[in-house]
Amino acid sequence: MERIGMTRSVPAIGADGSTLVGRWIGLSVMLFMALATTLSAQPVRPRFVPLQPELFAAGGALANAFADIDQDGDLDLFVGFNGTPNRLYLNTAGTFRDIAVEAGVADARPTRAAAWSDIDADGDPDLLLGFTPGAGPVLRLYRNDGARFTDITAASGLTVETGAVRQPVFIDVDGDGDLDLFVAFRDRANMLYRNSGGVFTDVAASVGLADTRKSVGAVWFDYQQDGDFDLYVANQDGDANGFFRNDGGSFTDVAEQIGLAWGGRGVRVATQGTVRPCVADVNNDGVADIFSANYGPNGLFLGAANGSFRDVSTAWGVAIDGRYDSCALADIDHDGLLDLYVNGTVSATESFRDYLFVRAATTKRTAFVDVTPDNLLALTASHGVQWADVDGDGALDLALAGSRAEASHPIMRTVLPQAIGRRSLQVRVLDASGNATLAGAEVRVYAAGTRQLLATRFVDAGSGYDAQSDMPVHVGLTSMKPVDVEVTALMAGARVTTTVRRVSPAAYATRALLVRVAAPRSGRFPVVIETTRGTITVLVDSARAPISATNFLRYVDSLAYNGGRFHRAVTMQNQPSDTVRIEVIQGGPKASRVGARFASIPLERTRDTGLRHRDGTLSMARGGADSATSDFFICIGDQPALDFGGHRNLDGQGFAAFGSVTGGMDVVRAIQRSPVTAQAITPPVQIVRIRRGAR
Repeated sequence: MERIGMTRSVPAIGADGSTLVGRWIGLSVMLFMALATTLSAQPVRPRFVPLQPELFAAGGALANAFADIDQDGDLDLFVGFNGTPNRLYLNTAGTFRDIAVEAGVADARPTRAAAWSDIDADGDPDLLLGFTPGAGPVLRLYRNDGARFTDITAASGLTVETGAVRQPVFIDVDGDGDLDLFVAFRDRANMLYRNSGGVFTDVAASVGLADTRKSVGAVWFDYQQDGDFDLYVANQDGDANGFFRNDGGSFTDVAEQIGLAWGGRGVRVATQGTVRPCVADVNNDGVADIFSANYGPNGLFLGAANGSFRDVSTAWGVAIDGRYDSCALADIDHDGLLDLYVNGTVSATESFRDYLFVRAATTKRTAFVDVTPDNLLALTASHGVQWADVDGDGALDLALAGSRAEASHPIMRTVLPQAIGRRSLQVRVLDASGNATLAGAEVRVYAAGTRQLLATRFVDAGSGYDAQSDMPVHVGLTSMKPVDVEVTALMAGARVTTTVRRVSPAAYATRALLVRVAAPRSGRFPVVIETTRGTITVLVDSARAPISATNFLRYVDSLAYNGGRFHRAVTMQNQPSDTVRIEVIQGGPKASRVGARFASIPLERTRDTGLRHRDGTLSMARGGADSATSDFFICIGDQPALDFGGHRNLDGQGFAAFGSVTGGMDVVRAIQRSPVTAQAITPPVQIVRIRRGAR
């Protein structure tokens, strides 16, 4: 007899010997599972309800951006308008009121751009605005003094008399601890302002960022995970986009070679362009992906750990052809997958609809599905779009802008069941002093005690329509189980990671988890070199040799040395023609992992760094004075001939020492004793991997 639940029965026997009851049960289970799979694959259709619609009824809005201007835990909203006074909405427990006049930011000039950031590191967000050309300079910087704002543009060196301002981004480009400023322009060379004590100086031309193409959007992120910020710039009117790889503070446009020059749109089509590039980890692999909102078909490119990108626009269902102003990605239904809002262009003569895509995961593919509700389609929104939890219920709400006079600039409250709405975590990334100066930082959330990645988010470094918000990142969760939160910030040319373990999402249902990331104090970074002969540990000295140390660490962080080799051993016996003899071993990356990834670096002379080539010193191999790239060597015994003024190299400039061995010199000496042909180790000693060690 079979037991089904608590019912007992005598089974009938089929012709093939199976029980008829058993076959019925099996068929029922199969049908149920098929139905369940079909239902689970159906995308959630979220519901949106307008918040204070009378307050947000005005049209003519362009840019919008969020920040907590009074530090009360509620996100406030700035909206820039096309010639009517701008508005600043103060949020008190989910209820908004316009305080722009009393706060001093009710400018009536057409405002195309807005960026919030704590530029003076005093704990509250300051505001940069970008105006269309007209009466007076086109940039205006307001310092926040207790939710009252003071114009400090001239004192900060940001007086720009003319230019079609588009994307501004505050970002610490040079890793010195203060926020620099990038500004994209539609009609002149882009600018990069270096911040020195609160005074900004344009250095774009000297670092390779004074691009004169018709730029609109821009976003910063560390695409190679090598310790410095790279820049993707969206260009219009048939101009190719620019992807500027950061090579130790100098920028090289590599958009063509990595496949991002056109962002999914037509090649050299004068009527097409990219307006907004959005960076997000769409496929939950921990690597940044890129969505491009285009005039022309939109684009989605999945990033890989080696710095390459793969076009999946059509396969993922987002290559819709039209005109689109902006994009915003967020997990709005808390299923662990990022969803996407794309804002259509609205002009006096035409209107391209908006799209709300949610992720639909099935056994066959993972793609975006259009679930745009009718009440969003009726808004004729354009330009600004932001996701933010404005009412503290754990769910992200939608803020839009509408440029037409008859449009509005609504906040649409996302309605989720309470249990699902609370299934989220917000993370606020701060520096060691508790200030929000770490734009571009990466937040990864793992299942507690594991390396099972649940989500990756990026602190805003360019978003919406020519905007930058200053707010926590939001992570939707599929359960309320504890998680580990890992924050990686770029500081002094290094990727500095802080982890908070076993975070209970329920404990942060009404507030953000605050994570402080401290800059390295000593400027010395431990690194572990694992070889087939054993392990070598070193300290890399970025305080005294910042260029060489940063260069070495970016190869480490990009995994270029993994699978590399120690290929040269120099001993007293194998350099008979040299009058000045040395003893070193030389190693480098696997050639296929490097290619033309990083440019060569300037020589840091020991005369300037104070370092010397002693027993165990780590130094950069080179030919000409400024030719070092990836190969390095380790000294066996003191080697003064390699210092500045030494005669191992005919130019007398020496080599760039940048670290020292702290353990494993026996392994170094064993590698030096390897069989050689001339000075080539035969066979080479494999480098299994080089990684950062624990601090």
